[in-house]
Amino acid sequence: MPKDISSLFCNLVKIPSPSGKELEVARFISNYLRKSGIYHYTDRVGKTIGSNSGNLIAELKGEGPTIMFIAHIDTVETGNTPIKPVISDGTITSDGNTILGVDNKAAVAALMEALAEIKRKKTRPNIIAVFSVREEDGEMGVKYLKPRTMPDQVFVIDGSSPLGTFISCALGDTLFEIRLHGRSVHVAYAEKGINAMKAAGIIMASQRLGKLDDGSYVNISKVVSEGKNNVIPGEVLLSGEVRAFNKSKIVRRIKELKSKARDACRITGCTYDLLINRKESIQPFNSIAKEGIASIARMASKQAGLKFGMVRVKGTMETNVMQGRYRYMIGISRGGKMPHSKSESITVKELESLKGLIVAIADSVQKMRVSKRVP
Repeated sequence: MPKDISSLFCNLVKIPSPSGKELEVARFISNYLRKSGIYHYTDRVGKTIGSNSGNLIAELKGEGPTIMFIAHIDTVETGNTPIKPVISDGTITSDGNTILGVDNKAAVAALMEALAEIKRKKTRPNIIAVFSVREEDGEMGVKYLKPRTMPDQVFVIDGSSPLGTFISCALGDTLFEIRLHGRSVHVAYAEKGINAMKAAGIIMASQRLGKLDDGSYVNISKVVSEGKNNVIPGEVLLSGEVRAFNKSKIVRRIKELKSKARDACRITGCTYDLLINRKESIQPFNSIAKEGIASIARMASKQAGLKFGMVRVKGTMETNVMQGRYRYMIGISRGGKMPHSKSESITVKELESLKGLIVAIADSVQKMRVSKRVP
């Protein structure tokens, strides 16, 4: 096994693991867990979501409550160009030709090392560690996760905020299409046609886009129309997304889009359909009873020597698709900088601190259990 966490992290990032092709890195993790004497197994989620691996699930038996940690093992890389990590003055980067893979192999390395350390402790809570698949492309293997024991608290390790920062809210993402129907005719007979592109233009001009005053976001990313330059378009498709930290704001933005489409059609004579892609949309995450699990997070941060903080993130996380199944759930920022870019980096100290934080969470749960304050 690697001699230290930085070596372990570097070995992990060298293994290609784009979404859907996580098997090789899952085997590496499995080998580490086996040598550490940690029981683990792989579920059958891969067949459901089109991955060559399922979620890899490790278990440590202990006393009292059960806590679950989650770290996804896929990255945004294509796997075509090997990642070559470079360590210089305590900072790890790629060689500049690829991403590094801090998202999320820093969390994976820290969780692996933390499990090995927690196993050596005389007392500990019951622990489930999930190394999940297909987070980056939105398929999310955790949607189908069925742990053998229902955890009392869930900690999802992701996000690039400073260590000690916990994530209580994450944006939801609702995908939509507005299909505009007019009448297509040759431009020479324009008076007999109904121009769907004109309706699209009215919507684009009147709809508020970008970040709105209430903190929600509306984006129209595509305007699609087929036909020749001398033909008035009879069918136009607008597609985009609405993001917000709560469902009510998303509903309001969708109603606003519908109103703009209705107005545009009244002006032009078109008709419209507004369709929501519910399969690929993700509900906002808001930590339920966050004060209870926040007490654990606060205590663990202090033990690990980190400044505790709570933030909302503008992206979506695995927490978004898991809420409703687990009462106490929160995100843990893993640190690092510039995720998904060739400038991505993380320090060795951050890796060590993240490992220490995970261990401290397990210790804090045990201490709260003894004091009978476990939420």
